Amino acid sequence: MRKLTIFFTLIILNLSCKQKQEEFPLTSFEAEIEMAKWDSLYSKFQTKLEGLYENSENNPNITLNEIDKLLIEYTQDNNITSDLLYFKAELLYNIGEYHKSLEVLEADKFAIEVNVPKICNYIKTW
Repeated sequence: MRKLTIFFTLIILNLSCKQKQEEFPLTSFEAEIEMAKWDSLYSKFQTKLEGLYENSENNPNITLNEIDKLLIEYTQDNNITSDLLYFKAELLYNIGEYHKSLEVLEADKFAIEVNVPKICNYIKTW
């Protein structure tokens, strides 16, 4: 009898602790479509950026011009703009344009971690 009482008590506790959870979609259909569009756009950008990195070793000035064109093209997207500005600053640093590199880093309002590149530029300008 005691085993039966413990068994029913455990069943009652188990059933009373379960809460009904309704499943809510994480995003709406429209939001998913927008995310898919952005993902496609960002994938295309990443492909362009990889090409620019490869080209920057041989033709840094042409690559700087291409970056400026892409900055105009992607003015509405803060993530892409930030990536392009960081790459531009890196490229300017590599060709010895330290003051211009600092200006680009300072112009990037959306960058989170630019302290190390700024320090490197400040050291080179002294």
